[in-house]
Amino acid sequence: MFAYLSLLSAIIFSAHLTYCLAATQTKLSNICSTTVVETKNDTCPDGSAFNIMSEYERPASDWRIDFYELRTQGLNTPDQVLDYIKTRSGSRSLCLYQRKVEKQACCEGWTGTSCDEPICRVACVNGQCVAPDTCSCNSGYSGEGCQYSQNDPRLVQCFRKADCSISSRMSNESMSISYCCGDQAGVATVSADGSCKLCSSNDEDISNITTQAHRKLNYATCVLWGRDHIRTFDGLKYDFQGACQYKLTGTNNWEVDVQSDNCDQWATCTKTLSVTLGGFRVVARGKSVNVNGVILNSTQGYVNGPLTIERRTEDYTYLRYSDGVRCKWDNEMTIYVTVEQTYMKQVKGLCGTYTNKIEDDLELPDGSLSTSVTNFGDEWRTDSGCAASAVPINPCSTPELLSGAEIACRPIRDPFDSFKLCNRVINDTHIFEACKRDHCASAKHGADAQQQALCSAFEAMARDCEDNYIHVNWRKLDRCPKTCYNDKIYTECATSCPATCQNHRQDFRESIDCSKDCAPGCVCPTDTVIDIGRNASCVKPDQCTCYYHGKYYLPRQTISIDCNECICNGGTWSCTKKYCSRTCSVLGTNHIQTFDGKNYAVRGSCEYILVQEINSATGLYITMTNAYKSTSNYKELTVKINQTYVFIKDKNVYINGEVRPTLPFKNDQITVKRETTVFIVLTGRGFQIQFDGIRAYIRLDPIFVNNTRGLCGTYDFNSQNDFLTHISIVETNIKTFVDDYKSDLVCTTPSQQHPCQQNVVNEKQAQYKCAILKSELFAPCSSVVNPSRFIDNCEFDLCSDANARFQNIYFCSAVAAYARECYLANITINWLSDSRIQSACQDAQYGQCAGGAAYSDCAPKCSQTCHQLTTKSQTCYERECIAGCSCPSQTYLDISVQDKPQCVPQSQCSCYDSESNTYMKAGEIVAKSCGNCTCGNGEWNCESQICEKAVACPANQIYSTNASSCPQTCENMNSWQDCGITFEGCACPNGQVLSHD
Repeated sequence: MFAYLSLLSAIIFSAHLTYCLAATQTKLSNICSTTVVETKNDTCPDGSAFNIMSEYERPASDWRIDFYELRTQGLNTPDQVLDYIKTRSGSRSLCLYQRKVEKQACCEGWTGTSCDEPICRVACVNGQCVAPDTCSCNSGYSGEGCQYSQNDPRLVQCFRKADCSISSRMSNESMSISYCCGDQAGVATVSADGSCKLCSSNDEDISNITTQAHRKLNYATCVLWGRDHIRTFDGLKYDFQGACQYKLTGTNNWEVDVQSDNCDQWATCTKTLSVTLGGFRVVARGKSVNVNGVILNSTQGYVNGPLTIERRTEDYTYLRYSDGVRCKWDNEMTIYVTVEQTYMKQVKGLCGTYTNKIEDDLELPDGSLSTSVTNFGDEWRTDSGCAASAVPINPCSTPELLSGAEIACRPIRDPFDSFKLCNRVINDTHIFEACKRDHCASAKHGADAQQQALCSAFEAMARDCEDNYIHVNWRKLDRCPKTCYNDKIYTECATSCPATCQNHRQDFRESIDCSKDCAPGCVCPTDTVIDIGRNASCVKPDQCTCYYHGKYYLPRQTISIDCNECICNGGTWSCTKKYCSRTCSVLGTNHIQTFDGKNYAVRGSCEYILVQEINSATGLYITMTNAYKSTSNYKELTVKINQTYVFIKDKNVYINGEVRPTLPFKNDQITVKRETTVFIVLTGRGFQIQFDGIRAYIRLDPIFVNNTRGLCGTYDFNSQNDFLTHISIVETNIKTFVDDYKSDLVCTTPSQQHPCQQNVVNEKQAQYKCAILKSELFAPCSSVVNPSRFIDNCEFDLCSDANARFQNIYFCSAVAAYARECYLANITINWLSDSRIQSACQDAQYGQCAGGAAYSDCAPKCSQTCHQLTTKSQTCYERECIAGCSCPSQTYLDISVQDKPQCVPQSQCSCYDSESNTYMKAGEIVAKSCGNCTCGNGEWNCESQICEKAVACPANQIYSTNASSCPQTCENMNSWQDCGITFEGCACPNGQVLSHD
């Protein structure tokens, strides 16, 4: 232990440097001249003349800018420091200065008013402290802290020479190996068995440990570079090379691991970073990143709730988790792990303990301290079955190798080379020694490997320089050159938030994440930004492309986004500002996404109000019930509008209490159709509902804006108030909120505990099945439509029910729901081609087509059926997809025979008679009020050209096949905009507006 502590005592701290006066035979011999740091606030220096290096070169006793204080404020680059000084000097603000002054104080190891009381950092358990770190042991005890009995096998004799000759024995007292080889600077030891061992074999790692002084920041960073070099959160630098996976850092809730692969040679050496946070598992090796099984391409980022992964520069990938954990890594062997101050004293692993003390950085999992880096590293293996690491051998085994390494690594310390300014500020010992070892180790693999080793060490040196605001242009054409493409230029301190076409209008100067990080990389010249849409080229901001749904668009290109027309303008879309329709979805066992995008789940079998119109004479009212039975898990849907009451149960439709075996049903308030083999569709003024027994999609037009409440939310483009209750209170508890919208107050809503927490067996099976949504099958969609919500819903539903058939229904429905979202994003997935999905959907009787039809996530909606030919339906929402079976080109779906749909040519189409609610075959004649009509090509050919059925419309409204879904009214006539959505129904005559009076 003392070997370790003696190294720590050699640390040079910026805040406390100690020099002892020549000792005399008086008590004053323990009084030393001590250099301490004083600080003050004073007027900032002239920003136009300020020079960082000149400031460093001032005498230490002069007042000079406190650079470390600037670091605590998040200033990380020389440019940021210069901008800071210029800004503050221009506004005549104050800056913090520091200087070092000498004062008289007790020498290190002494205390007391007269500095005559020695300090022993290891307590003298069975003895007395007689001098600094020196115990006089009681009889029968030995060791640096008198903690061992004289016969303890851990004690050794300490020697100055490698041959363990008697003349070189340093003391008659026995001591621990660490005390001999560290504090006493011993060369060899003799243990109880009489064997003589060199200190390098007893405690081989201590000599490779150096330290870095730290002042307190509100975060700490651990760095891995080269094949085996590590700097802990608290600044301890050591070397450890193992071939297993090791815990870098973490708590009980998250963990970061690393594994080095094929590192016998520099050319093949890689590091795999594994990060487990919350429900996320990220595995990264250079640009290859896998998130929960989904592989990201080399330029693709990832955003999901608290987790963000960004490709901010060409060389580095960034990971950020909202709980205060950040990682960044390059394409080779450098990894940074940063944690916020909230994790101080909570983390453990190869990155140390983050206590602002390096003394405990080699803490083992059991809480004890290791004196061997090899033992320390091995104890943090995540797989104890992996072989332990071998004791490292000094690679500079010959004078020739050592001499060659010293020459090759000379630029690090050369007073005439690139790092000359930096050498005045930082301690380069560890990097220089690491450089020599790496150069020697790579010699057997050739000149290229040695060059890689050198470049890695020079890069580490440059990083330390940049950390102290010293920019070093060390690369040359013949020394680690870097090539940049697409008009970029290379810099050692590229911002971690480069300006891109998507973000160049944002101000990152106040961003904590952006100010804390810089890294070597290629950057765009001044006044240009990165355009990912042009292969990451540098362009002027006004030439930026725009991104939407997985595609990039050129400047001035126009597209439709929702109901608005948008034009690409400098990387952003400039759109018209129409209110657009919004959809509320209810999936599986009641996973709800509100009109405004809020997601939550409801467990319960009560009847709940999904949509309740607040102010209207018609009063649209929609409810749903999870009517679970042993034979069916279909839901019940109720829609009430004005005097019409539609109830759907087990896919049977009831109108005002009477079963309706044949559809469509139509009156002036609502139309009910079996639109496809999957969905029943209900349409009316300003609304459309698609329902398949498990899923419901409720779309409202802007006429309902600010006029709804219920489980589907408020439809006011603000998700924060979606849990609005009947008494206008925004609830925060889901159970309390849904209870407010129960139709039956006697029914009880159960606890909202996640079902997978109650059924671990089902959870494993659910995770396995639902993982298909992040498989290669859906890879084209996952970067555009995040599958996480649908995976969570899928697992939730499969854990809810052990019934095998019901699980297949839920699984098939969850996959279909995700596939629908993909299709809406213009990505078609042939998901029913997968055998696992196909089997489940067959059992669920989903997507099974007959009569020559084929399943589609977006079956054609207008003129695809014989029925639509007859009715000449105009209720065709081209933006909406309705899944189901569709016929090949030039054929139409004939549903005249119940449960036996057939694809037929138009000449064989039946005709629908709305008066008798029946279908007639081609060629059949019926008598209508206007005369005889013959069915031909799916249409009625009547003796009279005027043969319309009268529809009773309220007040002075008239029936129209092109009625507006968002009509002009007395209330909105001054701000009205046509939403472009029409339906068949009652409307005002031309030139008149609707009055609700």
